[in-house]
Amino acid sequence: MSHQPNVGIQRVAVSFFVPVVMADDPADPWQTGPYPNQWRVGSKKPLSGSRAGRASYINPGLDDLLYNGRWFRIPADPGCTVASAFEAKAFELYRLPTVSPRPNGILVVHGRITNASEPMRVLDLVVNHNEQHGKLMRAWVQGLLPSTAAVYPLHRRAEHITLLTFRSAQMVALPGLSSLDDKQLPNAWLAYIASSGRIVPDKDMISSVGNVIGMSISLRGLVSKAGIALVGLQADSGRSDGRTGFDYGGAEFFVEGLYSDTILLAQLQKYTIRELREKLNAARAAGGAADQLASLEQELVAFRATYWRSDFAPQGSQDDFLKAYQQVNGIAAELDEIHNQIREYSDQVQRHQQDLTNAVLGILTVLAFPFGIAVAIWGGMTNHSLVQLGIALGSALFFAILTLLFPGTRALLHGVLPRRMRRGQP
Repeated sequence: MSHQPNVGIQRVAVSFFVPVVMADDPADPWQTGPYPNQWRVGSKKPLSGSRAGRASYINPGLDDLLYNGRWFRIPADPGCTVASAFEAKAFELYRLPTVSPRPNGILVVHGRITNASEPMRVLDLVVNHNEQHGKLMRAWVQGLLPSTAAVYPLHRRAEHITLLTFRSAQMVALPGLSSLDDKQLPNAWLAYIASSGRIVPDKDMISSVGNVIGMSISLRGLVSKAGIALVGLQADSGRSDGRTGFDYGGAEFFVEGLYSDTILLAQLQKYTIRELREKLNAARAAGGAADQLASLEQELVAFRATYWRSDFAPQGSQDDFLKAYQQVNGIAAELDEIHNQIREYSDQVQRHQQDLTNAVLGILTVLAFPFGIAVAIWGGMTNHSLVQLGIALGSALFFAILTLLFPGTRALLHGVLPRRMRRGQP
């Protein structure tokens, strides 16, 4: 597979996301809050990526969710020892409400691919953290973390937000797809970015890669399982200060800011739902008790009230990104499945409790029969001696044994025994 050389490509901004396991909050040099990037510095309408700057752009209820339990640091050396063309701008750590050994944090690496003859090859390199063929990059990422954190053992390839722009409005042709016209090229590039440049997209099946998001006259996006791909539809002058109006520095500012926040919220939802699913499976495997069911139901209610939402901002493309991510990654369907499973689990527990109640009532009824006979015999005796008491009790015992010989009685007893004591149960 050949990679597209950097002919006419102006800007490649990348933010990638790595699941981690955190034991403690990071200490100095990590600082609290999101990465405070900036755009339009010195203009009449400067934009800040600080917590206060972002809060005015998001819907109520998200501020604490996204910015508490979050830290950033600016690297002293922006270089990457594995990919020299990748320049790191900032690192962020975001704590998830999950519990280790599951991922309970996300490392975000913001950077640019600069001066690369084959930028897509570099992109493939920096997001590949497979222990077999991405071992060096994985080790570099691990070195970014505090000593009390580690890359999640099952992590292989990072989701990423990648912005690609061109020096002119005429996009560079894709390798192997030189026959595409100008209308087809943007979506083809989006699909190419979504695969991190590893494979040439099927031009007839580009729509199957993910959800294409129409953003503006200047940008188009694609949400896939790899994250978010963005391509510039107009010429990129290379400016990033916004002093002459829109430039793609503004798009880069949002990649590192609100677009990254959108992915973090979506990943929070994804990992929390998966943790809830694991707890449900463990409870069912253990036999399922009423208190476990009540706890799971409460967790599901709390998740819906606290974390589940598809609205992010009153304007912009973030809502489209969030809804598309939920759909492409099956998060909404997984949440519905868990809800249905808990309902089935609830029905199962209620049936078991009802069966147990019926069995106890049946046993009491059965036991009343021999003891009723004993009382009748005792009441018919004129001389209530110890011998006659023994005769009455012996009669009760005889009829009790006789009653237990019936299959129906044994079935009732089977219903009240603990599951582990029943024949055939582990």
